[in-house]
Amino acid sequence: MHRSIFIVGQQMEVRVQSVSSIAEEISRDIAGPAADGVDRDARFPIEAVTAIREAGLLGALVPKDLGGLGASLTDISHAVRVLAHSCASTAMVLAMHSIEVASLVRHGETEWMRDFVSRIARDRLLLANAGSEVGVGGGGWSICAVETNGEQFRLEKEAATVSFGRYADCLVVAARRTPESVPGDQVAVLCFPPALELREIGPWDTFGLRGTCSNAFHISASGSTDQILPDTAAVQACTYVPVANILRGSAWLGIAESAFLRAQKVVSRQARKQIGETPDSALALADLVVTLQAMRDSVQSSIHDFGPLVDVRPPTRRESVRMDTVKLSQSQALIEIVIGAATICGISGYRLDSPDSMSRIIRDALSAPIMVNNGRIRRSNAELLLGVRNY
Repeated sequence: MHRSIFIVGQQMEVRVQSVSSIAEEISRDIAGPAADGVDRDARFPIEAVTAIREAGLLGALVPKDLGGLGASLTDISHAVRVLAHSCASTAMVLAMHSIEVASLVRHGETEWMRDFVSRIARDRLLLANAGSEVGVGGGGWSICAVETNGEQFRLEKEAATVSFGRYADCLVVAARRTPESVPGDQVAVLCFPPALELREIGPWDTFGLRGTCSNAFHISASGSTDQILPDTAAVQACTYVPVANILRGSAWLGIAESAFLRAQKVVSRQARKQIGETPDSALALADLVVTLQAMRDSVQSSIHDFGPLVDVRPPTRRESVRMDTVKLSQSQALIEIVIGAATICGISGYRLDSPDSMSRIIRDALSAPIMVNNGRIRRSNAELLLGVRNY
């Protein structure tokens, strides 16, 4: 029986407030004070992630009957958003972990998979994705393959990026089903120590999202074939892509709100010096709020639109375009807002030694159109729209 995580409505109000309040406290008291150091040193936000772990948020999407909080996608969207107000890297860690949990909750139907989902909540496990591969373009199928011997498997993979791979308790590794499989015949394999070995083959020295520590690794793993989640194409289409777009979009919304708040404080200071006059910067701020509200509406409407997909059916072409449009619109709107906010802040936002500094916010925001490249998504939408009438 497939499970729904797309619960909306009044019955979710208490849980939204509970999960959100926890995330707000972590954002304010832990992630925020550490954020500049995380960015400067390109280090994992261990303080904030430890707090997230101890608060049980890693198991938030796990159903209550399996030991989790039984939270909804709305809950986690709120949590990711408020964490991004202080530290985008921390927000992305929770978002990317939750994407994997959502996929397992909805598609892990075997007894072993149900037990593992329960372990995520009980043992507070952090999951990371190893989907990319050296030599394969972004979004391409993995070329490595699972080799099986009876009920055991082994695999070797050179992953181009594995976000927080060194800090995860389990890697969800994409691979071809067998060495003979065609490229599109993909599975997801749950890999964890001691039968998982990581050897770093590339650093993570970027100018944004530095705390995600998305190094390149050579992955060697083995284990039981029970750890293999079949039919990755269905998981991707029905759950992974919509949840990823919503949660990444929530993180980008949080970054945008952080940028807007800094610009608003600058405008307020200017207004206090121009009693009786409306500063020109206030007009620019009013323009930005239109885009910011559109970002908020996009996240909320996306959760509502995907709510009916409780039967885990394949999305229609129209729904697939809608899912991808969320990613495109949120990433583009984020850039507009942070650049506009930086312009409003002026030299105080341009300085690195100013409390109004927009440096980290801008650098983190520029990851948005690159993370699952917008050009590839536009091409996919163009192909899908050829088969859609009256979109």
